Amino acid sequence: MLDAFLEKRNVVLEVLNRLLTMADELGSSSSRDRIHKHIIEKLEKNIFHLVIVGEFNHGKTTFVNALLGKQVFAVGVTPTTAVIHEIGYGKEPWAQVTYESGMRQELRFDEVKYFAIGHPAPVPDPGPVRLLEIRYPAEILRNHVALVDTRGVNDLSLARAEITYDYIPRSDAVLFLLDEILHGTNSRERHVGARSILRMLIDNGAMGAVSTHDLALASLADELPDRVRLVHLQEQVVDDKMIFDYLLRDGVVKSGNALRWMRFVGLRVDEP
Repeated sequence: MLDAFLEKRNVVLEVLNRLLTMADELGSSSSRDRIHKHIIEKLEKNIFHLVIVGEFNHGKTTFVNALLGKQVFAVGVTPTTAVIHEIGYGKEPWAQVTYESGMRQELRFDEVKYFAIGHPAPVPDPGPVRLLEIRYPAEILRNHVALVDTRGVNDLSLARAEITYDYIPRSDAVLFLLDEILHGTNSRERHVGARSILRMLIDNGAMGAVSTHDLALASLADELPDRVRLVHLQEQVVDDKMIFDYLLRDGVVKSGNALRWMRFVGLRVDEP
């Protein structure tokens, strides 16, 4: 994927530079500036942005730490990632925060934790944060790769959710890790919302995995057979204990285990 990115990058840059020349000839300075600032500058930085998308408190940051080979960022039983983290290569750990006002402030690396959920705002408060840029000497980042750890896709802050969704189409690759999307919402809205999120990710070329008990989502495999594969986990009961082998099997699961689990713990189950 990275080699293909570098090859296509050079072709696209050549075409875009021709477009810049045409924009100059037509006197369209706004088009020229937009192409140069939003597209060419990004490509010339020669950075492959891999965006990690998931829900609050479902392991995005744990996964990023695993890719970095060390627990660089805070994780916990409560949601932690409060702002977009863009992590690139650096010989020494380094961090800089950019605020919505445009102000930039270099940080000590141990101050990164203050941008996790639950930490009080600094005094004086410079306002909302747009981006936290981080440099770290991890091998995966050495070859012009930047990891982007996003807010959860179920962020209740519309402004923060918009930042996450805006990042996706501008990335070079998106990896999503989703579990029971929009759980806690009524079943109809959860199904419609989950389908919409998955279609948006798929339409933007994302790859990843989603776990769900919503069997209606399985219809996506019929609509997009080349993009969606259905797999399931299967339990076995041995000596009144439910055991999983954690092997993925093709297709939709044929039986449930919730009622069986309830009987195991001594609850009466009244089936219709």
